Amino acid sequence: FPSANLRCRLFDGDTNITMTLQGHYDSMHQVRCITERHEPRPGGELVATIRPCIFKTLQVSHNGGATWSTASANVRFLFCDVYIATTGSDVAGFGTPDRPYATLQRGIEAALGKPRAYHTYAPKDFTSKEVRGSSMFKQARFGVARPRIQNKGFGYYINRDRLIVEMGTFAGNGNHALHPLGKMLEITAKVRGTVVLDCGNSGMGSTIPTGDRHATEDVTNTGSISFFGVQETNCNQQTYFPRPSGY
Repeated sequence: FPSANLRCRLFDGDTNITMTLQGHYDSMHQVRCITERHEPRPGGELVATIRPCIFKTLQVSHNGGATWSTASANVRFLFCDVYIATTGSDVAGFGTPDRPYATLQRGIEAALGKPRAYHTYAPKDFTSKEVRGSSMFKQARFGVARPRIQNKGFGYYINRDRLIVEMGTFAGNGNHALHPLGKMLEITAKVRGTVVLDCGNSGMGSTIPTGDRHATEDVTNTGSISFFGVQETNCNQQTYFPRPSGY
């Protein structure tokens, strides 16, 4: 689909700053606008607010900015990590600092999905076709391996996300045997060493094994969870093998 005249406009009502971006049609039903990195709002957290997170309304123009769609509070982006706390709620929470979720799995469900590498273009000397690059080489043609940009790891994927976990012990359903749901996630203690994930000697580990995300490209289909500053206890994952009859 032609995208030359497609524009996206993000507006921050707190600072009155507007950001205009080139848009791209991914399909008839999906528009892609990749923003620059958004740093957290300065000043840290403020009680009963979403700070340091940022809300921005979204408008779209199909004619290069001559006219725009109507701004609406129902169409906006939240630039924010996902917050989890023992005092939170999986029902009434939003995953923001003022209204966190209660369990890690609920935070995973709310996190960004469909991760993909954005350094994905092969060198222009042989093709401009977009490829996703876990390995250093494209498929060989006529015995020649064609180089492409090498996978640079977690930080070079868009739609990855991070869960910030407040101090406390997290146990019970939704806090162990975590499934990444095909997402690339970091679960980080807000204060290192103050978060404990208790599997309750359930025979299950902290996560459902999904493979190493650095191994093959299909790991972005199964998902990845990395822990930082989180302690695990009673996570004695075991494999059960039934005893043959007669023993």
